[in-house]
Amino acid sequence: GAYALAPGQDQVEVRLAATDVSGAEVVKKLTFRRGTYEILVSYEVKNAGDKPLAPFAYFQFLRDGNQPSQEAAQTSAIAGVAVYTEESKFVKVDFKDIDKGKQPPVKKAKDGWIGVVQHYFVSAWLPKGAGDREFFTNKVGDNLFTAGVIVPVGQVAPGASATVAMPLYIGPQETDKLAKIAPGLELVVDYGWLYILAAPLFWVLKFIHGVVGNWGWAIILLTILIKLVFYPLNHKAGRSMAAMRVLGPKMEKLKQLYGDDRQKLNQAMMELYRTEKINP
Repeated sequence: GAYALAPGQDQVEVRLAATDVSGAEVVKKLTFRRGTYEILVSYEVKNAGDKPLAPFAYFQFLRDGNQPSQEAAQTSAIAGVAVYTEESKFVKVDFKDIDKGKQPPVKKAKDGWIGVVQHYFVSAWLPKGAGDREFFTNKVGDNLFTAGVIVPVGQVAPGASATVAMPLYIGPQETDKLAKIAPGLELVVDYGWLYILAAPLFWVLKFIHGVVGNWGWAIILLTILIKLVFYPLNHKAGRSMAAMRVLGPKMEKLKQLYGDDRQKLNQAMMELYRTEKINP
């Protein structure tokens, strides 16, 4: 069927039901809320059998190892699995490493999250609070991989029910929002080896955008600002280059005068620089 968030409605639920061979009745519920990229995914397990159950809930992603087809040839998209725990902090696992059987550095933990990163976007399972969880990555086919987290539902007695829920984020890598959703989630934004320059520049760019309200003008104004900051250095370099061009004929005369005597030629050139007050 079709589901839609009606005007004035804050959320909409999608319920998927199934019955297990053990007699367990399972409902998978997806709750979409207005104004957020977070989706609440939950399992409701009802034990319709005559024996207690202790099920585990699997929350996983399935993805191929290909780069996005929309990427321009000159860009390098970042695609892979990201895992965060307090023990290992932020770690990325490339699909090529998963192909070789590599697992997350910390498989079992009491905290943390796991996600799939693709350039400007991220999808992440975000278990709330402290509790047992097991992270995994697997190759399940030719260039096909899974990554996710397993959590225990707990003991479910005959006739009883249990529920386990987990937030799922699927959306853009907006650092301010990601930092508020889960610890370390903002680290999926990869500035590369120029982080020390890129991070503060992006902060300035966001500040300008907050003033002008347009990314195009924000980029133009940031470029002008950078030009102004470096103007004194560029001006000095330009004056030095102009002076060097003026000295061109005198330099040629020195080369003709001293010929192959490199030592005397260098001494004469340094004396010329001092006389003309030029720093080459």
